[in-house]
Amino acid sequence: MENKLPSVLFSLQQFAQVMSTRIGQYLRSRPFLALALLLFSAMAALPVGIFLLFAIITIVMSVVGFVFFEVFLLFVGGMTLLSVLSGIALFSLLASVIVTVLSVKYLSFLTHFFTPHLSNFVQMISLHKHFL
Repeated sequence: MENKLPSVLFSLQQFAQVMSTRIGQYLRSRPFLALALLLFSAMAALPVGIFLLFAIITIVMSVVGFVFFEVFLLFVGGMTLLSVLSGIALFSLLASVIVTVLSVKYLSFLTHFFTPHLSNFVQMISLHKHFL
């Protein structure tokens, strides 16, 4: 069984390509270091995978958070716009009421004070026409 395991591993082409490099020859001459590197690689796979998962989740959460922040900013901007437009509408309504009341009062003032004079003026003109 000892002779079959190395022959199975060496039959893999990628493994054979790695073992033909200088690093592969160095590891072949030092089996303890090769075993330590193999254990380190196998044991480091889980923490590296967890870190990559954490990085991906962090990126997704920051994108989602940015979207929520943008929605929040749009909501605040929309509420501000609604408040400003409501204020302008109330101001316009109040200004219209004031202008209407003032114009009605002004016209009634003019009518109240100048109607007797106008009626006298009209009577004078009619009398003048009557005498001519």
